Amino acid sequence: AMVAGALMGVAALAKYAGVYAGLAGLVAAAFPVMRPRATGVLVAVAAFLAVLTPNIVWNLRNGLVTLSHTAQNANVGSDIHLNFASLAEFFGSQLFVIGPVFLVVWLVAARSSRDAFERFLLCASLPLLILICVQAIRSQAYANWAFAAYPAASALVAVRLVRSENWRWLRAGLGVNLAIVLGATLIILWPSLLPRAMDRYVGRSETMREIIAAAAGRPVAATERQLLADLTYAATS
Repeated sequence: AMVAGALMGVAALAKYAGVYAGLAGLVAAAFPVMRPRATGVLVAVAAFLAVLTPNIVWNLRNGLVTLSHTAQNANVGSDIHLNFASLAEFFGSQLFVIGPVFLVVWLVAARSSRDAFERFLLCASLPLLILICVQAIRSQAYANWAFAAYPAASALVAVRLVRSENWRWLRAGLGVNLAIVLGATLIILWPSLLPRAMDRYVGRSETMREIIAAAAGRPVAATERQLLADLTYAATS
C-alpha cells in the first residue's frame, strides 16, 4: 500500500491525471473481492500525500497556478453545452492511442469480464475513459487525457486474446499499431510532410503567413494552443 501510494504521488507530480488511480480504486471497491482493507487505504493515502505535499505547498504559495491552468484547459466553470462533435473527435482519436483493433477488443471485453483479475483491469481503465468522454461532450478533451486508462486496458486486451488463443486478432492489432507508430515516426522526423498533406484541404500554412504579415512585427495573441504552435512554426520555419 505504501509503494502504491508513493507511486501514485510520483505519477501525480508528473501529471495530475495520476490521481485517476484513486478513481480506479473507488470503482474496484464496489466489488467485495477487490475491496482493499481500510488500513491499506490509509497507508496509501498517507504515502500519496507525503510525495505530493511539496507540490501542494508550492501551489498554495503561487495562487494555485497549475490547478487553475488545468481547470482552464478543461473549461471548468464555463457553461455546459452538449458538444457531440467534440465527443466524436475525442473518441476517434483514441483509435490511435491504443489502436483501432485493440480498442474494439477492449470494448468487447468490457461486456464480459470473466474473473476478478479482468474486472480489476476493467475498473482501472473503463471509468477513466467514460470520465473523459463526459468532459469531451460538455466541452473538449485532448486525445492524451485518457492515456492513464490504457496501461490497464492494454493488459486486459492481452489477457483476453492470449486466454482465448485469438492470435489472428493479436497479430492484426500489433500490425496496425506498428503501422501507426511508423507513420508517426516519419512525421516526427520529417514534419514538413504533414503540412504539405494537410494544406491541400485546410490551407493552414497560408493562413498563418497572412496573420504574421498582418501583424507586421506586433505581438499576436492566440486563444488555442494549436494555433499558437502553428504560428510559431510558420514564423520560425
